[in-house]
This record gives sequence, C-alpha cells and structure tokens, in this order.
Amino acid sequence: MAYLGCACLLLFAYVRSAGYEGEAALALYGITPWLFLPVYFAVGFAFSARRWLLLALTVVVVMVHVVTVWPDIKPPDRLSAEVKGAPRLRTFSANLFYGNPDLSGIMEEVRSNDPDIAVFHEVTRAFRSRLERDPALAAFTNRVISSDSDTALFSRLPFESSEIWYEPSRPMARARVSTAIGTVEIVAVHTIAPTDDKSIRRWRQMLDALHGLAEQRTTPLLLIGDFNATIYHSRFDDLLDTGLTDAHSARGTGLTGTWPRDKPFPPLLRIDHALSSKQLVPVKATYGTGRGSDHRPIIVEYALVAGDSS
Repeated sequence: MAYLGCACLLLFAYVRSAGYEGEAALALYGITPWLFLPVYFAVGFAFSARRWLLLALTVVVVMVHVVTVWPDIKPPDRLSAEVKGAPRLRTFSANLFYGNPDLSGIMEEVRSNDPDIAVFHEVTRAFRSRLERDPALAAFTNRVISSDSDTALFSRLPFESSEIWYEPSRPMARARVSTAIGTVEIVAVHTIAPTDDKSIRRWRQMLDALHGLAEQRTTPLLLIGDFNATIYHSRFDDLLDTGLTDAHSARGTGLTGTWPRDKPFPPLLRIDHALSSKQLVPVKATYGTGRGSDHRPIIVEYALVAGDSS
C-alpha cells in the first residue's frame, strides 16, 4: 500500500507539472502542500522497519514535495540598500464575501493598516453603497467602482486613467496610478472559481487575459486580489513566468492560507495574491482577519524602484 501511495503521488506531481486542468485535479492542486504529508510518516516507518527500497522511494517523494512547495517555505528575499531606501506603496486587498452581514470588521482593518491602495472583491450593490460612504475610505478620493464589476479599487494617489476592464469574462476594476516612480498600473483581480467545466473555461480565460496583460505591459504592473488559484496551479505559474513576483513567495511566512477562513480549522489555500513587476519590490506581506468574510485580507508594502517595465 505504501508503494502504491508513493506511486500515486509521483503520478500526481507529473500530471500537475503537465498542466492538466480537470475539475478534480484543480481541486487537488490547491492542497498540494498537505496532500504529501502521509509520505513523511512513511519515511519514518520505512527507516524503523529497515525497508530500504521503500525508504529510497519515500525520500524521492519527499524531495519532490519540498521542491514543489519551496516558494512557500523558502526564507524571505534579501532587500538591497536601494530597496530599503526607496519610497513605499502600501496595499490592502479583501474579498468581502457576498453573504457578509457586516463590513465593519474589514473597514476597521482598512483604517488600522492605512494603505495607499485598497481593493475589494465580491462587491454587491449594497456593498458599493457602503464603500462609497464609509468613513474609513473617505481619504480614498480616486475610485473605480461600478455595477458592471464585482471589484472596486480605491486610491489615495491620483489616477492618470481608470476603467472597468471588460476583456476578462468577469470584468475587473483597473487604474493607472501616479506614484513616486511614475505610472503604476493596478488591476483588482477576481477570477471565477473553477468548480465545473463551464467555470473552468471562464477561469482559464481570465487568467489568460491577465497573462496577456502582463506580457504586454509598458508600465510597472500590480495584479492584486482573489485569483481562485494557488501557486500550485500551472496556469498561475505561467502568469509568474511573465516576470511577476508573488509577494508571499518574496516576503511572506510559510504555508499561510487565505481561504476558507470561516471554518473551525485554519485556512488551507492561498488563493489571494499580489503579483508585481520588478519596480514594485515586496518588503512586507501579511494577512488580516477578514471578519465576516470567508477570505483573509492580504496587506503588502512595496518599495518603488525606478527601472524599465520588464
């Protein structure tokens, strides 16, 4: 049975790396860090029982697992002197959750974190009205908020332009913001959850649209929000391959999850992300509480470093 389990995990790792996107596979990719945990017990059993072939096989599987989850468990990136002295941009992103009865907890987190940019997802008509008049957002005078999108973008910094971006199958708030290093393009991301064939097709389209935007960028870029994907989904990994940095992988702490936060157990999946081009260097990545939501907010502070847009 142990041999069969190891073989299945190796097959799973191969299927994941090959980019297969079936419904069950996508669900399993999200729990990659936890799916391999039994093999660590198998290593101990094989060693104590002197089952050397099994020990060799389980060690191989453990090595595959460690390599796979390394972006989540590696030490934070070192910061250069240039980065330490650079101007800062602080961002806050929260999925409000359609069924949230009270936004006061999240609004208090906005106030306490004092961001320059605040991004929200699953914004209903009632939530839009609340966000537009909430005192916690009074200083965010530049806004992208519309009934055409369930995302909203609030900024203390001036806009050069703003719009609802209709290319993704679920439109997203988008703005070009004036910062200390010039224009930074910001997209409030909320992809559909890939739970069946139809939603998987839409999820692919949305991530592909973000991929195209990242590849064609001409200014520094920040994609922030709920991607409904973990770093273990190959399509998300392809997005990182455009040269974007995942804030958690750069400056986060361990296997921190953002969803679901409203359960008796800790959130297992990190599906909320902040991805930035090299001019936005993450210096701190933390997570809020998200009272009333099923997601934890993500709070990222960036150092703004001048340079080309690649």
